[in-house]
Amino acid sequence: MAWLRHSIKTSGLKFDCCPIYQHLRGNSIPYLTDYFTSGEVVTFFQENSSIHRENRTQRLNEQAIRLIAIDWPIKGTDLSPIENLWGYLIFSLNEAHNSDGMQFHAKDARNSDELFLFVSEKWNDLNATGEYLEKLVDSMPVVFKL
Repeated sequence: MAWLRHSIKTSGLKFDCCPIYQHLRGNSIPYLTDYFTSGEVVTFFQENSSIHRENRTQRLNEQAIRLIAIDWPIKGTDLSPIENLWGYLIFSLNEAHNSDGMQFHAKDARNSDELFLFVSEKWNDLNATGEYLEKLVDSMPVVFKL
């Protein structure tokens, strides 16, 4: 199973069909084609928003390697691994303590450098074993009953 996300280059932009289509055509489809070479089925998760249902995007999904779209309500429960990861990271930050020994809260950061330092430390702790990330990705087929 592979989980793809929109690149940081498109983060924060108002998405319409063009950036999604370009991302799929330029990034996701080539990656999937290279990674899944044995012809296995690739499950493509989308939340059923209008930008994913646009005709060009739908045709691209049909023409690419065997993609299966799982429809999901537009404002349905967020099951994205990256969203769960952010939640875990925020929880870890709130449990941390700053250099003065006080419980750390993002709003209490003295400046952006201190906030970046705390987030980086927690991210590195999370990546140290990779155990949480592996469990998160491994749980997704169970969540979708794949």
